[in-house]
Amino acid sequence: MTEKNKEPKQDQRKGQGVTRPQVPLSDCTSVTDLHPDQCACCHGADLKETGRPPIQHQVWELPEPVIEIHAYQLHASTCTRCHHVTRAEAPMGRSAFGARLTTHMSMLKTGYRMSECETGTRVPKITTN
Repeated sequence: MTEKNKEPKQDQRKGQGVTRPQVPLSDCTSVTDLHPDQCACCHGADLKETGRPPIQHQVWELPEPVIEIHAYQLHASTCTRCHHVTRAEAPMGRSAFGARLTTHMSMLKTGYRMSECETGTRVPKITTN
């Protein structure tokens, strides 16, 4: 074994924790102050603040998915020369789903191996509040 292999990795050294840097409170989505309800030792409810700064625990979370529904009103116009009625075309063709939702549904079918029926039952759950 070489010396390189004997040395533990940075995050495996005994006694040294690995922490993620804290985000400033101004950049957090919400800040909630939590105070103990009772003593952890005797369960008494008569507690007095210590005056020490609180320990900060941050939880990173993905936001709830929000479906955006864009309505395109396809108007019809009559040609003044030949009187043919022409209707505007939707920008994304005839599909009812946009590129991101189509990708998401494809991921459910291929990545998670869901059937067409299972995928179809997941989409309405995302779109309703």
